[in-house]
Amino acid sequence: MRNATAAIIVYDITCRKSFEEVDKWVSELYRCSGIRDPIIFLIGNKLDIECSRQITEGEGITKAAKLNAHFFEVSAYKTATIDSVFATLAEAIHDRMKEDSITTSEPYSPSSTSTSSRESPIFRLLTSPLTRSRSASGELLSHPKKDSGCCIQ
Repeated sequence: MRNATAAIIVYDITCRKSFEEVDKWVSELYRCSGIRDPIIFLIGNKLDIECSRQITEGEGITKAAKLNAHFFEVSAYKTATIDSVFATLAEAIHDRMKEDSITTSEPYSPSSTSTSSRESPIFRLLTSPLTRSRSASGELLSHPKKDSGCCIQ
């Protein structure tokens, strides 16, 4: 999570405990990222087994609103939704990087943000292990799994 511009936090809609741990993950993100206002995508996973749902969509939307996060509910079996989440995430990161370059009065260029494309926040995020969730606008998202240490590298 170190220097993460964005994070995908995923909970299981069929498991109340996973939803209750969202706040812990957000706290860890703020503690480890060093970013004042990271982009957060909250994703409810396992939409395909909605009959076992323990967390309502409204609860997810409310939590995402409190976190100022994008919200999605997804199923691993609906890849179009997951693709939409990643497209929305990439766009949000791109927009944030453009905003940051405007506030620093430096022209935005992907090469100016890091010395290697493998060091870019987008590369690190897209190569992290993921689980699933949903954004406040109703779009589906995913969340990086945590290692035993403080931050994923």
